[in-house]
Amino acid sequence: MDSENRGDARSNVFLAANLEARGRAIPVRIRNISRGGALLESSTIPPDGTEVRLTRGRLSAVGKVAWHCERHCGINFDGEIDVARWVQRTEHADQQRVDSIVAAIRASGNVPQELQNSQRVDSISSISIALDQLCEKLANTPQISLELGEDLIKLDSLAQALRRLATREPL
Repeated sequence: MDSENRGDARSNVFLAANLEARGRAIPVRIRNISRGGALLESSTIPPDGTEVRLTRGRLSAVGKVAWHCERHCGINFDGEIDVARWVQRTEHADQQRVDSIVAAIRASGNVPQELQNSQRVDSISSISIALDQLCEKLANTPQISLELGEDLIKLDSLAQALRRLATREPL
């Protein structure tokens, strides 16, 4: 990102993501993001100039590490991204079902048969999709994101690793 793009509006966020650099996946937190770049936080930061791919769920952006300092780095994307897509909260189609299950458990401690999961989870791909949806929901829950941020990042990294496996081999 050159200096003329530094003025792009930045969205301050706390999003779990993955940074792929030199064949390695690094769990990161996106602290702010704009059309041309992002500020990331992680215990492992690649050196300046490293080519990287930032992924969050099904979104991906390629770029380079512009700078780093301790646990933070700035990434310049090779092209512009749609910030709204990166920061949007996603509502899940099964939310009403989940709410009903929680209410049933609170009321009686049992989940009625009709509310039990009818979705088959019999392949790496279906497990990966279910885990991605769970990660996205947890990442968009402020209390969980703040209190369990590190665990959420680890969970998201596992989901991404599983997604990569799903494209290579059947269960």
